[in-house]
Amino acid sequence: MDNSRSKTSDSSCELENKNLLVVSHQYNQFVKSQVDELSKYFNSITVLARYNQVADFIARFGVDRIKPYSSSMKINLDGKPSNVEVIGVPLTYLPLSFGRIKLGDRHAKKCDSMIQNHDIDFDIVHSHLTWTAGYAGHHISKKYDSPHVITVHENKDWFFEEVESNNEKVHSAWRNADHLIRVNRSDCELLEQFNQNVSYIPNGFDVRRFERLRKQEARDHLGLEKDSVLLFSLGILTERKGFQNVIEVLPNLIENNNVKYVIGGQGPFESQLKKQVELVNMDDYIQFTGYLPNSELKYWMSASDLFVHPSYSESFGLVQLEALACGTPVVAAKNGGSEEVISSEKYGLLFDDPDDHSALLATINEALEKQWVEEELVDYAEQFTIPKVCEEIATLFQTLLDESN
Repeated sequence: MDNSRSKTSDSSCELENKNLLVVSHQYNQFVKSQVDELSKYFNSITVLARYNQVADFIARFGVDRIKPYSSSMKINLDGKPSNVEVIGVPLTYLPLSFGRIKLGDRHAKKCDSMIQNHDIDFDIVHSHLTWTAGYAGHHISKKYDSPHVITVHENKDWFFEEVESNNEKVHSAWRNADHLIRVNRSDCELLEQFNQNVSYIPNGFDVRRFERLRKQEARDHLGLEKDSVLLFSLGILTERKGFQNVIEVLPNLIENNNVKYVIGGQGPFESQLKKQVELVNMDDYIQFTGYLPNSELKYWMSASDLFVHPSYSESFGLVQLEALACGTPVVAAKNGGSEEVISSEKYGLLFDDPDDHSALLATINEALEKQWVEEELVDYAEQFTIPKVCEEIATLFQTLLDESN
């Protein structure tokens, strides 16, 4: 990967002699794409990526449910810039809520050990997610007297639980951060109860992941029937994503349409979804692709008539932007994040409740009948590219470093 320092703003010139420490739960997906872009601004970036040692051990025996927590899923070194170093932070815990209660202090201690053992030099700390990365990042920044930024990625339900909880460790991380970034506008006011230094900076989509293709070209590649109606969903297969609700209404959709529903991704809810497909006798109409590499994902995104995102709770809605960037309109539930992305009916249609099957069905039918202007979808998505988002983040970092001198 070409890691030339393209000077996209004044910030890039001022940061090029600075080093960034990233504390996160992964180096993959949105964290990886952001880090890789920010590497153009900084002298070096070190990523401390937490993973679960228990998951690494159990995953050897083919237990899919635990795989998302393993190092192989958390750390993706493909195309890593030369000035980015990724260090795995192994912790042992049960991947359940009670297993994470005391994890913050262990995470902080382990990160500090990594910093000392690897002699990591840094000027500013950026944490992704509050618990436990933000909490660990807070302790690191305090010990080493460096500015600290937390990006609060938590989905709507998780975020509200944190706000309303009595978890002083979470609240202290927010209060003591030099700046908080929230990935949607609507929650910034709540965060300001803890810290007045809050900015809305959305997640950005990685333009390298997608190449918009002509719909027929994509369909030919996938072997789709010319007159078929393709509904596509993508995400980790959990109950929260709501894919089960689309499966539930599909028998009503196929009455008047040659519909195919494709679900991309993997996760712990996969077996339940497949059982549901058998129960409603929809095996011929529903396909599970498993993990989709970028080389194949672009075909599904471009070939689809609708991207369906029936999730119960989100922080932003990055995957919807990826669909729009390929010229595919969106149907989504109002879940705290989708409203931030689907801000106009020019880009997609929203329904109120993921459990309201009649509303889901009616909204899909309405979207299939609507005439969409693909160029409007693509132009809108272009506002949320990783380079544009990272330029805002780099400017914030430079401001904090100037204030700390």
